[in-house]
Amino acid sequence: AITMESGKPLWESNGEVTTAISKVANSIEAIEARRWESFDTTSRNAIRFRPLGCMLVLGPYNLPLHLPGAHIVPSLLAGNTVLFKPSEKSPAVGEWIQRAWEQAGLPAGVLTLFHGSVEQAKHAVSLTSLSGVLFTGSHRAGVEIHRQLAGRPECMLALE
Repeated sequence: AITMESGKPLWESNGEVTTAISKVANSIEAIEARRWESFDTTSRNAIRFRPLGCMLVLGPYNLPLHLPGAHIVPSLLAGNTVLFKPSEKSPAVGEWIQRAWEQAGLPAGVLTLFHGSVEQAKHAVSLTSLSGVLFTGSHRAGVEIHRQLAGRPECMLALE
């Protein structure tokens, strides 16, 4: 699907698949190393981690498996739900990602896929139920998303 939609040679698509697979192991190691709870009995302070909520992942065209996975996997490991819009130029890869998670046993509704254009992405960013937006793409689009979320400090924004 990557080769068919992006025009990459098969060897490059296979490399992206290998990279995406290794990213899962890296994400698991990272969360195990960083996610801990502590309680200081002297000061009675506690540090606890909790999911943020619903994370919007807007996927790019150039690495349609690896880069969305780099946002989806850590989001799910942290206990969040994910609303995922792949690039409109690589919808089959997005469909494959959704099916792979379903086949792996992810409960229905934890990862929701939707397709669309820039207008659908802008609408999704405007949803007040979002807890975060994770975007890889152009500088211009990143600036627009940043502006759109101005005044919403409760919504985490990661731009790459």
